[in-house]
Amino acid sequence: MEEKTPTQNLLDIITENEKLKKENQVLKQSLQRFKSVFDNYFNHYFQEEVSENSFIIKKLNTPIEDISLSTRLYNVLRSARVETLKEIIIFKSAKDMSKQKQMRGFGKILIAELEEVLLENKLSFGMDILSYVGKN
Repeated sequence: MEEKTPTQNLLDIITENEKLKKENQVLKQSLQRFKSVFDNYFNHYFQEEVSENSFIIKKLNTPIEDISLSTRLYNVLRSARVETLKEIIIFKSAKDMSKQKQMRGFGKILIAELEEVLLENKLSFGMDILSYVGKN
């Protein structure tokens, strides 16, 4: 085996160093692409979740005055001191709400109207709202 001169050794080291630099650049580019894809996915998912939560919170806090209700349903809810949709959906059902709030004149027609209003607002009786409004 032939012994290398110091100059050849130095050239080999420089060549190896250049190879390592190129490999390092390729790795950096790959990581940047991966990070970009991951960030886009995460941001998209996070924004959807935040916007859905914001939508639900806004709907929960909607005053009944701001909802299109028949005069009769509005008056029945007001007399029961219901102010927002949040105060309606905490009950398991419209009948349960009617009994607990001792609502007079709250029959099948008003129950159907109220259930339709909740459905239009993507809400329902008995839905778990703690994940949206916190455990206050």
